[in-house]
Amino acid sequence: MEKERRDRKVHPMLGAGTLIWGSAMSMRFESDGGSTLRFDWARLDVGTPDYVKRSKRKKDLKRTEEEERWMTIETTKGEVLAFRAEDAPPEPMPQAAPQQLALI
Repeated sequence: MEKERRDRKVHPMLGAGTLIWGSAMSMRFESDGGSTLRFDWARLDVGTPDYVKRSKRKKDLKRTEEEERWMTIETTKGEVLAFRAEDAPPEPMPQAAPQQLALI
């Protein structure tokens, strides 16, 4: 059995946690606050969702140092998720209300 890869990341709504790479295309994000977000990925990109969108139109678009810290994931359901490397977020992450988490 292959060992799961674990990366410390920050989700804009769930805050800091661990992004866990499971078998095949299965992933989950376990926030330090106790929430778990499970998904299957279809596409992974380096950069913010905005950068990824702009880079599709302009192929030679350079990433900034901040964009290098972000990973954008498109799920098999078409949802777009973004995670930032845990090293010093640029600003405090907002706390999500329980009803907001149900929408994720």
